[in-house]
Amino acid sequence: MEPEVYSAAVPDWATCMEVVVPDPTIELPVFRFASDSKNETLFVLGVISTPNGLVPPFLDARMQCDLGDNVYEKLIGDERAFISAEQRMFVFNQPHPGKWEVSVEGGSIPFAMHLMAFHPAIPPNSPPSAGPSGASPFKCRACKTTAKALALSIVAAAALPALPKALLAAVAAYLGESTVIAAAFIASVIGDVADMISEKLCKRVGLC
Repeated sequence: MEPEVYSAAVPDWATCMEVVVPDPTIELPVFRFASDSKNETLFVLGVISTPNGLVPPFLDARMQCDLGDNVYEKLIGDERAFISAEQRMFVFNQPHPGKWEVSVEGGSIPFAMHLMAFHPAIPPNSPPSAGPSGASPFKCRACKTTAKALALSIVAAAALPALPKALLAAVAAYLGESTVIAAAFIASVIGDVADMISEKLCKRVGLC
C-alpha cells in the first residue's frame, strides 16, 4: 500500500505534513517539506507515531532531516537542536530557510510521520492581541491540525530521561512565553493524548 500524504498550511502561523505508512516494508521516497510563508521559521520538527497518533516505545521506524548543512550536528543536545537516539524525533530551532528533505525508513510496524514548521506573522501573545491575527476562533481547527506534530513531540518526550532543551525552546516560541512557563505547560499536559495537547496549545495562543 502506498503512503498517504496530508498537508496543511496557515500562511501566518504554521505548515504541517503527515505521512501515514500502512505497509512499513515499502521503500519510501525522500519527502520535501517546505514553508511557502515569507515569515521567519522559528522551528521545524518531526516525530513518528502510530497511524492513530500514539507514541509507544516499540515503534521501529526511523527518519532523518537534511537541512542543507551540517551545523546542527555540532549543536545536538542544546537549545538549537535535538535528535532522539532512536531517530524518531527531531527539533531544530531557527533553521535555515528553504526546503527540508526528510528521509524515513520503516521497520515492522505501520507508522505515521508528522512534520511541522512554525512561522507566525507576529510572535504569539504579542500585545494587544493573542496570536498572529488576534483572537481568531475560526482558526481553531487549522491551529490544532498544524500543532499536532508539536503535541506528539511532547507526548514522545515524556518517555525520555530528560526534556530536550530544543523542544522546550520550541514550545516557548510557540506560546510566546519564557522557557520556565513552557516547562510548566509541558508538565501540566503530561499524560494527555496528542489531540488534547493540540487544543490546549491553541487555546493558550488565542486561536481556540
